[in-house]
Amino acid sequence: GLVPGGSATVVITGVPRRVVAVPGDAVRPGGVVTVWTGSAAVATPVRLGGELPDGRVEVTEGLAPGDQVVRAR
Repeated sequence: GLVPGGSATVVITGVPRRVVAVPGDAVRPGGVVTVWTGSAAVATPVRLGGELPDGRVEVTEGLAPGDQVVRAR
């Protein structure tokens, strides 16, 4: 068993999955991102999933792969 001050090795396995993700700073308060439609910038509500290690955030609803998200510099 585990003892105080001891250590353990944990192996987590799973099936990799593809997700739609955007830079965390592209998400405005209330879960809104700005999408470029080719002729206009449209405020689009999204549902967020988990934060990814590289600073991006998973989007589970509201965007499709290939949507162009606008973010402030």
